[in-house]
Amino acid sequence: MRSDGAAVPMASGKGDEFYGKVENFVRLNGLSRRVSRLATHVEIKVAVAMREQTCATKPWVLDVAIRDGWGYLQYADDATFVVTDGDPASPAAPGDADFSAGTGLPIAQVVAAVQQFVRTGKLPETVPWREV
Repeated sequence: MRSDGAAVPMASGKGDEFYGKVENFVRLNGLSRRVSRLATHVEIKVAVAMREQTCATKPWVLDVAIRDGWGYLQYADDATFVVTDGDPASPAAPGDADFSAGTGLPIAQVVAAVQQFVRTGKLPETVPWREV
């Protein structure tokens, strides 16, 4: 979903733009067939696109979760570890990142932040953050 609320289809598989690029990376680096299945995951393709476009050597992570109508973000780099300073009414979102209650935001706001992150490779300024 774009920041203006319009839905954008995301392909995942042999027909999308980055599938072949990920497959090529796996082959050139002698990685296993099991690893090559990662080429079908959207988040891997986002990482490949970012690496290609602007962010080849930046050591950061942006975790994203969507749960029960809320979006959650956590950002970490070598100097920063923050989560979104969200709506106090948002529930906790257990999972890989274990987002606490109050860190959720409207999904459209999270989508806009992810889009900014993909463009810039920097901590998105479109959402409020708090240190963990």
